[in-house]
Amino acid sequence: MNLLKKIFQKYSSKGISSELLADAHFKTGNVHGLQGKWEMAVREYKAAIKCNTDSPEAHFNLANVYMQMKDWANAISEYKETLRLSPKDVQAHINQGNASGKLGRWEEGLSAFQEALKFEPNNGSAHYNAGYAFGRLGHNEEAIREWRIAANLGHAEAKNILGEIREQV
Repeated sequence: MNLLKKIFQKYSSKGISSELLADAHFKTGNVHGLQGKWEMAVREYKAAIKCNTDSPEAHFNLANVYMQMKDWANAISEYKETLRLSPKDVQAHINQGNASGKLGRWEEGLSAFQEALKFEPNNGSAHYNAGYAFGRLGHNEEAIREWRIAANLGHAEAKNILGEIREQV
């Protein structure tokens, strides 16, 4: 990767646009992410964001890397930034909810899942996760309702949970 650093330095000193430089860092971050080189991916996504602070994709990918690293707080922060730039990004809402759940912040997670459902009411994953959050908050009827919706939308894990509930009753 030293070659890439030299190329970045060469082009940034020649006045190459920050958008092109941001794109190069973003793509390099993607490569590192695919290789599981999380720290290097973080560095590249941060460099991309430094070149173009208004890139929801760079913030989203950085958040995803933080999820892989189990750095839930930084993941939430980056998903929030993604959503500031792209408020209707359903997957960012869902991922933020999942990260919040990892920290035991189920009300915050539920709110994120419900926000996702405002934009995409037939999203099985959002319904499934909302059900899980309701369950963790002790709202079992609401949890089952959400899992039924998710199951009807084809969500396999929701179907499994409902099957287990039926077996216990």
